[in-house]
Amino acid sequence: MVAKRFSSMGRIKVSMAKNDIFEFQEKMAQLPQEIEDRCMEALQESLEEVETTAKNNAPVDSGALRDSIESQVVSNLMGTVGTDLHYAPFVEFGTSKQDAQGFFFAAAEQERVELPRRITRIMKGLE
Repeated sequence: MVAKRFSSMGRIKVSMAKNDIFEFQEKMAQLPQEIEDRCMEALQESLEEVETTAKNNAPVDSGALRDSIESQVVSNLMGTVGTDLHYAPFVEFGTSKQDAQGFFFAAAEQERVELPRRITRIMKGLE
């Protein structure tokens, strides 16, 4: 590829060989899938981070709450982290007889801030 600058108008002319054009077109066609793959990678890392942090923060009596926290990718660029234990909200938010022992939302909030940074770092690998 050759780039030349025309000084009179500040324009740039780019010339490419046929092989370069075909290679460029091929890379451009693959880019949307690569972007999606990298975003999915960032999402998976974030889900795992929320799961790990929530498990580390969960109060342990029998360990059932901690062991029930799971993450999964649901569809393209969507995932969940949670537990199916009916008493988990009472532990997280407390009751009239028990103080809140937040273990989940702090982990999710921390990663809500981190996910865009994670995506940015991963996308820089496309350069």
